[in-house]
Amino acid sequence: MSNGDGLMKHEGAENVLRILGQYSRSAKPVRDSIDLDATYTNEFVEQALKTKSP
Repeated sequence: MSNGDGLMKHEGAENVLRILGQYSRSAKPVRDSIDLDATYTNEFVEQALKTKSP
C-alpha cells in the first residue's frame, strides 16, 4: 500500500478497495461510489520528506 518512503500510491489504495469489496459485506455494494482521493492524503509525508536531512 505504501512505498519505503511512506507515500501511498493510488494503485495501492485501489487494490485495498478491490480486496475489501470482495470480502466486506458493507463495502461491496458501495465500492464503486467510493472516492479514493477523499480517503487518504500524502500531504504529511510529502512535507516530512522536504524537511528530511540527507
